[in-house]
Amino acid sequence: MYGRYVTLERSAFEDMIPFTHRELSYSLSSSVDWNAGKSMDHRFGAPGSGEQAAVDPFGAGTLARESLVLDGVRLRRECFAGDVMALRLHLENTGDSPVFLRTFTPLAVAGLECAHVSAADWTYVRQPRMKNDMPAAFRIGSTGEEVGDAVRGIPETGGDPGGGKGPLPRRFMSSELSLLTSDTMTLAAGIVPITDALVSAELVVSESRDRIERLAVTCHGDGRLVEPGAAVSSPWVVLVAGDTMQDAVGMYTDLVLASSSARQTRTRPGPTVWCSWYYYGDGFSQAELEENLAFFERTSFPTDVILIDECWDRRWGDWEPNARWPDLHGIAERIRGAGYEPGIWTCCFLAEPRAAIRHRNPHWLLRDGRGNPIRFAMAGMSSYVLDPTHPEVQEHLVALYRRLTREWGFSYHKIDFTRAVGHPDAVFHDRSMNRAQAYRIGLAAIRRGIGEDAYLNICGGFYGPALGFADAQRTGSDVKGEWPLDPMDPALPYGPFTIKQNTLRGWMNRLWHNDPDSLMVRRRREAYRGEPLSLGLLSDAEAETSALNQYLGGGLVSYTENMAEIDEDRLLELSKCSPSIGVAATQVDLRGSRRFGRVFRTEIMGHPAGDWLTVSVINWANGPADIPIDLADLDLPEDWTELLVSEYHAPGYQTYSRADRIDLDGVPPHGCRIIKVQPRRQDAVQLLKTDGHFSMGATEVTSWTLRKSHVSVDIEWPWNRPLCVTVLDAQGRSHDHMLGSGRHRL
Repeated sequence: MYGRYVTLERSAFEDMIPFTHRELSYSLSSSVDWNAGKSMDHRFGAPGSGEQAAVDPFGAGTLARESLVLDGVRLRRECFAGDVMALRLHLENTGDSPVFLRTFTPLAVAGLECAHVSAADWTYVRQPRMKNDMPAAFRIGSTGEEVGDAVRGIPETGGDPGGGKGPLPRRFMSSELSLLTSDTMTLAAGIVPITDALVSAELVVSESRDRIERLAVTCHGDGRLVEPGAAVSSPWVVLVAGDTMQDAVGMYTDLVLASSSARQTRTRPGPTVWCSWYYYGDGFSQAELEENLAFFERTSFPTDVILIDECWDRRWGDWEPNARWPDLHGIAERIRGAGYEPGIWTCCFLAEPRAAIRHRNPHWLLRDGRGNPIRFAMAGMSSYVLDPTHPEVQEHLVALYRRLTREWGFSYHKIDFTRAVGHPDAVFHDRSMNRAQAYRIGLAAIRRGIGEDAYLNICGGFYGPALGFADAQRTGSDVKGEWPLDPMDPALPYGPFTIKQNTLRGWMNRLWHNDPDSLMVRRRREAYRGEPLSLGLLSDAEAETSALNQYLGGGLVSYTENMAEIDEDRLLELSKCSPSIGVAATQVDLRGSRRFGRVFRTEIMGHPAGDWLTVSVINWANGPADIPIDLADLDLPEDWTELLVSEYHAPGYQTYSRADRIDLDGVPPHGCRIIKVQPRRQDAVQLLKTDGHFSMGATEVTSWTLRKSHVSVDIEWPWNRPLCVTVLDAQGRSHDHMLGSGRHRL
C-alpha cells in the first residue's frame, strides 16, 4: 500500500464563521489521508456555495456543504456556523477498489489571532486521552516548568516519557477537548460524538512563544477499510466560544451528552470502594481478605464496595482462581451477606505468554500489518492482546463476564490496561473498524456479559470511546502512600501530579464517575511482607490533602488500608470525603502560570439548607505558605452580595463583600485549608457549617426545615466521632450542636 494526501482548503474561511466573539480571526483548511495513487490539492469554491442541508444538529442556522470527486473518491465537507461552529468530513468510495482511511482532519487553523488578547497571554489547557498522560495548563508565553508537563505522558499521544526534558517544547497534543482561555473569553475545541474515533488535537506555538501557528484536530481512521460503494464520516469537530472557561466547557459537555448515550449512574454520587491493591499488591490472599472482612462485618463500616484487585487469577488470560483463593465464589457471597458489593479486577484484553488461551486460540490475537502479534509490556511481562473485533473473542468476553457476574457473584468490575487494544500498529480482524470502534466492540461484549445493573470501572483505557459503557474511569496515574521528596521532579508521577491529573479532568465527571485512585493514609514505616505499596509515610497534613483529592474529584471515593491495623484518626480521614457529593471541583487559578493549582471551587447547589461553595487551597511548598483568595474570582451568583465565610479548620465566621480578599495564613507544607462561602440571608436561621465532611454539610445534613420557632434537621453521620453542626441564628449569633444520626430540633 502507498499513500496520498489530499488537502481541501480555503484561504479566508473565517468569513463563513460568525462567532459570537468576533475578535477571533484565522484561516481554516481540512484534509483527508487515504491510500491511493498521487498527491493533489483542491480549493473549494466561494463561501456559501454548494448543497444545503435540511437538518442543523447544532442550532447554528447556517450550513455550507461542499463536494468534489478525486479518482473515484467523493469527498464532502459540511460546516455549521453560529455560536457553535462545527465541521465534518465525509468520504464515499465511488470507485471499484478498496480505500484504507488514515486520517480525517476537519479543522486545521493557521494564524489564530484575537483582537483583544495577545497570543502569549492565552492559557492553553491540554486534555489527553489516557490516564497516565498529564493534563496541563500553561500560558502560551510562559517558559516555566508547567510547560514541560504538557508533553508528559506515553508516546502514543505525542507525549515525552522523559517529562519534557531538553528544549522548551512548541508542539502539544491533546485529545477530545482542548481549551484556549483568557480573562475575557474561552475557545473550546472538541469532537462530537467522542465515541467514534481517537483524536489528536495539535497546538503549535512560535519559537518566540508570542504566536499560535497551528491548531488542528485530526480524527484517526487507523487504516480502516472502505469498500467500493461504502462511505464513512468523521465526527463533528466543534469550536465553542464562551465568556468563561466554565461556560465553554459546560456547553461542549452538553453537546457530548446530547450526541451519545451515557450511563445513568453518572447522575448520582459514586460509590465508596475499599481496594486491596495499594497495601497488599498482587500477593493478596483470601485469608487476608477474611481478616478485613471481619472488621467490616463487626463495624458495618461505611463503604459500598469491597474490591479484590489483581492477585486472584492463575495468569492473565486464564481467569481461574489461584491457590491463594480456594473459595472465590464463597467470598463474594460473604461480602454481599455483610451488606457490601463484591468487586473484582481483570485485564480482559491481555494474555500472558504462558496463558493457555493464547496457545489454544492464536487466531484471536491482535496483529500488525506484517502479521506479527501485538505485544503490550506491563508488570515485567510482554503480554499478547486479544482482538476484540473477532467474533469468537467477543463470545469469549461475554461468557467470561457472565460467569464472573452471574455465577460467581461479582457486580463491580475494574478492568485494566484496556488501552492495549489501541496500539497504533494494530490491524484488526474486522478491517472496517478504527481503534475507537474496536475498543467499543470489546467494551460492548463486556457490558453484555456483566449486564446493565453491574458497575464497570475502566482503568488505563481510552476516555471518549468508553462513553456509554463506563460507570467510572480512572483520572490519573497510580498513587503512593508517601509524598515525593522533590514534588518538582517530573520522574515522580504521584502526589502533586496525580492530584493535578484528577482536578484538571474534573469536567469528565459529568460523563461518568471520575476515579482518583485510592486514598492511603496509614502510618507504616516498614513494608508489609516486603510490599512497597504498603508503606505509609504521609504527614498529617499530607494525609488530609490526599483525602481532599477524593473530595475534589467528585466521582467515586476509593481507599486501601489494612483495616485491623490503621490508626483511628487516620481512618477517619475518610469521613471528610465519603460519601461523594457527585460534583467535581474547578481550578480557580488556572491562568496563574503555576505548575500546580492552589485554589479549587466546588459548588453545592439545591441543598435543603441553601446554596454554597467550598473553596479549597493546597500548599505544594515544603514550608508554610500564605495563600490569598480573591472572592471576585469565584464566579459567585449575582444575588450573593453579603457573604458568610466559615472555615473547616477554625471556629466562627466572618462576613465579606464580593470584592474582598481572604488571606489564609500559615497553610502547612503539603497541607490544605477549606472555607465555605454562602450568601447571608437576613432574619433567617442558616446552616453555617459542620466539622465532618469537607462539604461542611452537604452529605451530613439530609433535610433542613425552617419552622416558626425552630429548625427541624435530619443528620446522617455513621462515623465514630462526634459531629459538630454550627447554626447561625437570625441575630447573627453562632451556636454549636453536637449531633448524631437522626432527626433533631434546633
